Formats: sequence, C-alpha cells, structure tokens
Amino acid sequence: IKLYTEYTSRYLEVDPEAKENLGTIIDACERGNKIVDQILAFTETPANSRELCYIDDLIDKSLTLVRHLAQHKITIEYSRPSTNFVIHADSTLVCQLLLNLCINALLAMEDGGVIKISLSEAADPVVEPTQVNHEIQRGNYLELAVTDTGKAFDEGLLADMDDSLFTITEAAPAETSLRLFVVQHIVRDLGGWMKVECTQQTGNTFHVYLPSAKKR
Repeated sequence: IKLYTEYTSRYLEVDPEAKENLGTIIDACERGNKIVDQILAFTETPANSRELCYIDDLIDKSLTLVRHLAQHKITIEYSRPSTNFVIHADSTLVCQLLLNLCINALLAMEDGGVIKISLSEAADPVVEPTQVNHEIQRGNYLELAVTDTGKAFDEGLLADMDDSLFTITEAAPAETSLRLFVVQHIVRDLGGWMKVECTQQTGNTFHVYLPSAKKR
C-alpha cells in the first residue's frame, strides 16, 4: 500500500488535496508498521534476556524521549522515589511499556494537560478478581502509575482489557488499542497486572503492578 501510494504521489499528477490525502495514507502505513514491530518485538523476546533492572533508571530513559515528543503545552511530572527499586525483566520491554502508556496519554490531551508518573512499593497488594484472569503470586510489588488529564477512555474498552485485543472506538482508535494490548501482555509476561481508573473529570490513571526484586 505504501509503495503504490508513494509512487502515485511522486510520479502522477494529482491535485493538492489528493496529494495531502495520499500523505495521510503514507503516514498511517508508517504508524502501522511501528505498531506491528512493537508486537513482534514482544512476542520474539526470549525469557533468558531478562536481568535485574533499576526501574528508576529506565523511567528516566523513557521520559527523555517522551519529553521530546510532548508539546510545550503538556507538562510531565515524575515523583521520584527515595529508593531505586529493582525488577527482574527485559529493560527494553519495560521502556516500551512506559512509552506506550505515555504516548497514549499525549494523544489523549490534544489541548494540553499534565502527565504524572509515580513509582512506589506495594507490599502484597490485594488483587480484585475482576482485575486479572491469570495467576498472581503473592509478594512485594512495585506500583507504576501513569496519569493524564485527557479525555477518559471508553468503558467498553476497559471492560475487555484483560481478555481481548481491545475494542476500537472513536474514544480509543486502533493505535491506542494496540498500544494498550502490547502493554497488557508485557505486564502479564512479567508476572504483574494492571488496573485502570478513568473519569471525565480527572482523566485516566493506569496502575501497573510488577514483582519487586530487591533495592539498591
């Protein structure tokens, strides 16, 4: 699709409006390729690629890119913990998890807003049966919370979050749904779970719980 569209745009005479539409198709193809690459990267990651990771360092690394993507009207706040917690994971997947959540937050705030990221210890948290459909081990977890002040996600999408490839709606377009699909499976693969709080008044908060390894 991209090849034929680029050929039409470059070598055939089309009016400016049609050329703009062709550019939109090309952009959509590129975004689709990136999403597929994310899914393939997740499915092809071997278990033996995991190591002890200082999650605070990974958050800093991810937010460097997020700040470049954010417009000047979007503020990013990170509540840094006093302790640098450690998890046993693939560092690339952890960065991918946070980037996907932050990019969705950016897209939810077209008119500006605030993204708040926090990291804290959650000792043996209570898991509601409606939050997961896979086995969760008891123990110490870290809670990574990403909050935005944008438009609340569709409740139907959130209801299906743990069971399917998310519902694609006007409030949750394909890119958003696929990013959340990747996030959900990364979290599950790491032995954690995720819950979401969404209201029209306060926006969206994604609570990600990951098993804690040790502290530095």
